[in-house]
Amino acid sequence: MLDEPISALVGNDLAVISHLRDRAAAFQRALNAAACLQFATVLSPGSDDAHRDHMHLDVMKRTGGYRYCR
Repeated sequence: MLDEPISALVGNDLAVISHLRDRAAAFQRALNAAACLQFATVLSPGSDDAHRDHMHLDVMKRTGGYRYCR
């Protein structure tokens, strides 16, 4: 079932997602966006080599309320 294509309507185009890695990447982007709303620093997989397989979340306040999300 997980290998079956998923169809999604995007504007007037039909996008077909057929690979698990595409779904995993979409999940990671959603998780990163949600984390950026709650944490002052978010380093997610792909942000740098040190965080290629995990997320770094930090609540330390930054000057002017600045947030660093990658």
